[in-house]
Amino acid sequence: MFRTAAFCLSVIVGLAPACVSGATATVQTGIVTHPNPRLLLGQAIDGRSSFQLSSGAIGYYSPATGFPIDATPGTGVTWMWESLDQTSLRYPLGPVNTWLWKSTIGSPATRPTMPYQPYLNKAAFGLDEFMATAAEQGVSADNVHILVNIYEDVYNKDKAQAIQDAADLVAYLNAITGPWADLRATNGHPDPYGVKLFNLGNEPWSPSTSQVEYNFMTATGAADYAADSLDFIAAMKAVDPTVRVTLSATSPRPNAVAQAMAWNQTLIDTVGGEMDGLVTNVFYDSTVPQNYGIEAVEGFIDGLTSQVAAHNASHINQLHVMVGEHGNSIVPAIGNTDPDFAMQWQGAVTMADFIGMLSQKPEIERAHSFIWGNGSAVWHPLRLDGYDANGLPIYTFLPVAGVADALDDVVLDLALAVDTISPTTTDGTNAYSIRTSAFLSADNQSLSVVLVNIDADAAGSQFIDVLGTSDYALSFARLLSSSAPNSESFTTTSLAIAPNQTQFFLPGQSVMLLEYTAVPEPGTVVLLGSTLGLLAGVGLARRLRRPR
Repeated sequence: MFRTAAFCLSVIVGLAPACVSGATATVQTGIVTHPNPRLLLGQAIDGRSSFQLSSGAIGYYSPATGFPIDATPGTGVTWMWESLDQTSLRYPLGPVNTWLWKSTIGSPATRPTMPYQPYLNKAAFGLDEFMATAAEQGVSADNVHILVNIYEDVYNKDKAQAIQDAADLVAYLNAITGPWADLRATNGHPDPYGVKLFNLGNEPWSPSTSQVEYNFMTATGAADYAADSLDFIAAMKAVDPTVRVTLSATSPRPNAVAQAMAWNQTLIDTVGGEMDGLVTNVFYDSTVPQNYGIEAVEGFIDGLTSQVAAHNASHINQLHVMVGEHGNSIVPAIGNTDPDFAMQWQGAVTMADFIGMLSQKPEIERAHSFIWGNGSAVWHPLRLDGYDANGLPIYTFLPVAGVADALDDVVLDLALAVDTISPTTTDGTNAYSIRTSAFLSADNQSLSVVLVNIDADAAGSQFIDVLGTSDYALSFARLLSSSAPNSESFTTTSLAIAPNQTQFFLPGQSVMLLEYTAVPEPGTVVLLGSTLGLLAGVGLARRLRRPR
């Protein structure tokens, strides 16, 4: 929750300002706002990640074998799997409109060409390879989100075949016996995968292409998609009644709010008794806050969750809301057409702001950062810059990837309520400059606080009081900052701190990560000579255990 403040005193004594600060964040350690915020750190994995152009492979995986092109530790996709603690994975994303999953299994050498335009490719990194990767990362089948092709081939539609393929997909993944279970065993996985979460299509509401007939701006688009969805759901749940099938809500549409909300309401009214939830893809931007800023996006999300809550209040079937994919917008209307900008420092800070906002929304089950697996695509945390003399890919790890890694350290088991008083940004275009989120470990022994200053103006630097942490002692603090909004690198600075420190200085457009450890009860023996020494030791040990 935000309130605004327009005051800031800058007298500094010792480690922190000895004054009332311009922003205040009060952590409510007894109020949980999200039961599993780790699921907000998911990634969306592009099925084209083993496709290629004439210039070479466009993603992380070999077009011939499906294995990582560069398996060197600390590079490429290997870095991603080493560093990011995977929680929820979504696959195969945009290509699903022509994604023939039966062409992605078996020997890569014998797989047929996929009809994805503008180039035709085999999917060497296919369904089984994706499932193996998820398992290697400890992602349970309950946390794998598979998109379902609802067209067969969007350029040559066959809805009846698409429905049959969807039912067969469930059988291949989950059946214990039968022909699809036998084929799965032949392909190296005799046990059922047990995938439970499927979404019908990818943005089928979009008016941007003539191939997708469910235009949300038309009179019948939502009703047609809802009617067809009932056939898919019936076929899939006939194979496995335990699967969860979600439908595609619209993205935030600032110029068509009524039509977007009407689309979502039609799905709820028509399919609410059979589906398991709605999935929205969300793209945000701090340069156009009135349309695409986090506050505007939050308004859309609150509207969607209110629609779902109204259904849940009077129906046995309880619906959920998920963010299928999210990233910084690319807004041609303001001349922002460079996809790199979305992944640079300003995009990374905005992403941290977005995840902090979601942590206060218990209605949002999970979210997936966009787009991993295809370094040549728009929105690429790992950018493919070409190949070296040995044919190995050269990647640039853009700030969105690094900030995702840093957040992975501090987003703990539970999200807590935080009451933030914040001034506006210095240009007055954002209602707040500071967002605070807080997280607690399941055993109540570790607390973390994330401070995000979205103000790109140097004059937007803020002092902030962090209150409500008296049962915890500060053990470690880091500041993530960069020289410019379009920077492709950032600096991580370990801060000098005191265990009971409550006041901090947050530069413009920066992220601060505070880690706390529970203060021992009176009478507890401290072995390292001082409470500070014990807490520092605990913090160091925790960091050393993190994979890098």
